[in-house]
Amino acid sequence: MPTPQPLPRHSSRPGRLTAASLYIVIVVALVIALLCEALIAGAFYYRAYHAQRNRLDRLDNRVSSGLNLILSDGRRADYRNELVDLFERGADTVRLSRYFWGGFDIGVSRAGSGRDSAFSAILIGNELDSLSRFAIWLADEDRPLSVSGRTAVVGDVYLPKAGVRSAYVNSHSYEGEPGFIAEVHRFSKRELPEPDILRLARIDQSFSAGQAEERFIPDTLTASFGLPTREYRLKAPFTLKALSLQGNIIIRCDSLLTIDSTAALEQVMIFAPAIVVRPGFRGRCQLFARDSISIGDRATFAYPSVAAVLRTRAEEAGKQGFIRFGRSCSFSGGLLAWEKTPGVFPPAVYLGPKGTYQGQIYTGLLGLGDSTAIAGSVTCRRFFYRSGFSNFENYLIGARIDAHALSPFYLSPAVFPGQGASTKKIVQWLK
Repeated sequence: MPTPQPLPRHSSRPGRLTAASLYIVIVVALVIALLCEALIAGAFYYRAYHAQRNRLDRLDNRVSSGLNLILSDGRRADYRNELVDLFERGADTVRLSRYFWGGFDIGVSRAGSGRDSAFSAILIGNELDSLSRFAIWLADEDRPLSVSGRTAVVGDVYLPKAGVRSAYVNSHSYEGEPGFIAEVHRFSKRELPEPDILRLARIDQSFSAGQAEERFIPDTLTASFGLPTREYRLKAPFTLKALSLQGNIIIRCDSLLTIDSTAALEQVMIFAPAIVVRPGFRGRCQLFARDSISIGDRATFAYPSVAAVLRTRAEEAGKQGFIRFGRSCSFSGGLLAWEKTPGVFPPAVYLGPKGTYQGQIYTGLLGLGDSTAIAGSVTCRRFFYRSGFSNFENYLIGARIDAHALSPFYLSPAVFPGQGASTKKIVQWLK
């Protein structure tokens, strides 16, 4: 009989784990712990983010409410950092500022909570009502308006009682539509509607006013409207060239200031006795002069720009202030040439040939070049046209003035007539 074999013995004792199994258990436990920690940290940061987002949203709502207060209160202006409690509970406060910025106003609303803060700045303009959306307001000097060539006027007009007549100029009679005045025709008055005298006085003061003015203008500067204005004063004739200036910046010059085509200006205000803009310039700014503004060929001023010549001093009464454009220029905004005391030579705006102009024009004398197109309104004492050695006053020759071509979203600078009770709206969001 075969001998029975003994059963094999295991090398390890029953109920014990190997070292490798224990290592795997520790690793799995560590991974689970890390996942739990990640979930707890994620929940914490998620809650913290949403709490911060809620605070920022609350600040943004307070800032928006502050801007609405600025826009709704059109009677008050020129205040800074005024503390306002929105709901009179002490928890929702904002600091509001509204101050003069040339033809427009700047509105700033700030709100803060702990280490969080928010602010918004806007450029404020006036909405045009139906009475302000006219094509021509021509002062009544007891003589008619003469038209020749392919002249076209679209929109309401205010004309002298002498009316309109067809004229024969440069071998051409009137070649436009049979009904020259297709819309409402009202009689004008001898004196032009008065612009905003208080704002003109503020602009006049700004030629000499200024605090903490600097002498050196950097090549590149972006100034926030949430910070104090950067002001520069230049004593001698100066040329702005090969630089980029944007935002809350004022430049004053005591002599001739020249703006080269290589200068990039955005929302900058400039005050000088005389300003020359070289051909090819492109920008968006406000120019104010006492004597003249001369703008070269192919210059482009984007909306909302302002160019104004103000004659307020007695010694300036014998001189003519003017704004003169070259050929093929484009301007969108407001043009104003005004004198405090009427003199022998009324202030003038000369629009170059083949130019396009959108917005409002207010002047004593308006000179129109060939193929000039105006989308907006004109307020003047008389028109002027030169052909060779002949000068024609109160003649429209081949010009087009179209009030309906002006954008319905156009907002006017506050300096123009009839803007006192207008609705205030946002022209542009500022940084």
